[in-house]
Amino acid sequence: MKDNVNELLIERLKEKGLNPEDFKDVLDAIKQPKYGLIWEDHPEHIEERMKYNRPVLREEKELRIDSGYGHTNNILMEGDNLASLIAMREDGKKVDVIYIDPPYNTGNEFVYNDKIVDKEDSFRHSKWLSFMEKRLKVARDLMTDAGVIFVSIDDNEQANLKLLMDEVFGEENDLGTITVVNNMKGRSDSKFFATSSEFMQVYAKQSSQCIINGLPVSEDYIKEFKFKDTIGRYKHVALKKTGKNSLRSDRPNLYYPIYYNPKTNHSSLDKLSDEYIEILPIHSNGTDGRWSWGKDTFLSKKDSELDFKMNSKKQYMPYIKMRLGEGDDIRTVRPKTAWIGPEYSTSNSANMIKEVLLQSKKI
Repeated sequence: MKDNVNELLIERLKEKGLNPEDFKDVLDAIKQPKYGLIWEDHPEHIEERMKYNRPVLREEKELRIDSGYGHTNNILMEGDNLASLIAMREDGKKVDVIYIDPPYNTGNEFVYNDKIVDKEDSFRHSKWLSFMEKRLKVARDLMTDAGVIFVSIDDNEQANLKLLMDEVFGEENDLGTITVVNNMKGRSDSKFFATSSEFMQVYAKQSSQCIINGLPVSEDYIKEFKFKDTIGRYKHVALKKTGKNSLRSDRPNLYYPIYYNPKTNHSSLDKLSDEYIEILPIHSNGTDGRWSWGKDTFLSKKDSELDFKMNSKKQYMPYIKMRLGEGDDIRTVRPKTAWIGPEYSTSNSANMIKEVLLQSKKI
C-alpha cells in the first residue's frame, strides 16, 4: 500500500476513468500542510429543514414584557439557536457584544440531531465542532467591526474551541482566555484534580477597532497610591525597566546616565557639579539595563513626574509618579484574565436572569 495519499487518489481517479489533471487544484491543496483542527462534519437536521423553510422571527404580542418604561429594544427569542441566528443575520442589523454559553460536551447535556451525545460516542468531538463552527460563523457575521464575542467553556472542549475560534475569527483577533474560578473548594467528582475553574474565550471581529474599557479600581488598589502632590495621588514605579526587554542591548538608546543632586533635588543629563551623583540603570546582577523613558521624555517630565529616593542598597534611583488619576478622575484598570468568585458562575448568572424575567407573570 502506498504511503502517499496523492498517489492513492490519482490511482482511484484513473480507476474511475477520470483525468487527474482535472483535479489538480484539489490534489495540490491536499499537499499543503495544515495547522489547526480537522474533523468529520456532521450535518444537522435543522440545516436540511432550512433548505426549504426560511427562518423568520414572529412576535408573540401576548408575551410582551412591560418593563414600566415604555417600549424596549430587548428581544427574547425562542427556537433553534442556529435558525434564530440566521434569522437575525438576515434582518441586517449588527451587534457589539455576543455572549454564548454552549453545551460543554460533558456527556450528558449536548443534544445533536435530537439525541444526547454521550462520552462513549467516538464522534462526540466532531459533532460538537460541527455544531459550534456553524453558529460561530453566523455570530461573526452579526458582529460590528468593533464587536466582541465571549464564549464560556470548560476543559472538555476548551482546547478545541480555542483552535476553532482561531480559524473562524483569526488568531490575530484573540483578545484572551479568561480563567473563571467559580468553585474554590473544587469539584469532588474530578478523578485527578479537584476542578475549580472554567474558561471564557474572548475574540474580536477586528481587534484593531475593538476597545475594552477599564474597570473601576478597588479600595485596596486606591490605598497603594499613598503619595500626593498638587496634581493628585500617585505611587512609585521604577524608571528602570524590569522584566522582558529590560536590557541595554534591547534598547541601547535608553541607556544613559542621569545626574541627581540630593541637596537641591535637581536632576539633569549633565553633571553640573561634584554634588551631582551619576545614576545608571544597572540590574542587581550587575548587567546593564535601560530606562523606560528616552532623554527627551526625561527632560520634559523630570520636574513634575519623577521622584528620587534611596533604594534598599542606599543608592538614589528615579521613580515615575504613577498617578491614580487627575483631579476627581480615578484611573481604571485592565480586566484581569483570572476571575475568582462564585458570582462568576453560569448558575448565578442564570438566577439573575430569572429574577428579572420572573417579574413578569407571563414567564
